[in-house]
Amino acid sequence: MIPRGLLNAHTLTGVVGVLTWVGFLVTDRLMVGWAGLAILWLTVIAGLMILMRWMPARGRHSSGPVADSWGEGPGLSILAHVGVLAGAVVFTVFMVLDKLG
Repeated sequence: MIPRGLLNAHTLTGVVGVLTWVGFLVTDRLMVGWAGLAILWLTVIAGLMILMRWMPARGRHSSGPVADSWGEGPGLSILAHVGVLAGAVVFTVFMVLDKLG
């Protein structure tokens, strides 16, 4: 079971991070961009923690694998979380190289 606090933190930081990043893109204020990026990284960390808790266990007492499609199970969630991770990495590199300010 995924802790409700972790799920709420992931959702809240995701919404605030995206809104802050959009604020940076609109205002072009560098500190807003760094704040948005930090919040997005918190979202990535919380999301990956949720994903690790959700992935099927491979232990001796775990249940067998379940059929998966992109709309059910972890497939779509993995795609989304890896996409957000890749986006955060790209935005961080651009910010560090001063390509977005």
